Amino acid sequence: ASSVASSFAALLQERAAVEQAEAQEALAACDRAEAEAEAAAAAAAAATDEEREDLEAAAAAAARRSEEARRVARKEVAEAVAADKAAIAAGAATTGQRSK
Repeated sequence: ASSVASSFAALLQERAAVEQAEAQEALAACDRAEAEAEAAAAAAAAATDEEREDLEAAAAAAARRSEEARRVARKEVAEAVAADKAAIAAGAATTGQRSK
């Protein structure tokens, strides 16, 4: 039973590492999307009247992508935290079994 618990704890630790990597990726995507939205808004502000409408539409689309990236990042971070907690709990349970 102890080896099964250890294997389970190791699997949970692997999952936690994957979730953390996905969260980091999502946060980086969020940063890129926010930078894109800021650049598009700045371009729209500096544009002539003729260019402004297209650039404002591009800025709005970039802002939507940024919000979606932020939503995905929050979800990935929550999943990473949950995976970490599960791995920690499994590790503690495995350690507790060994000490008995």
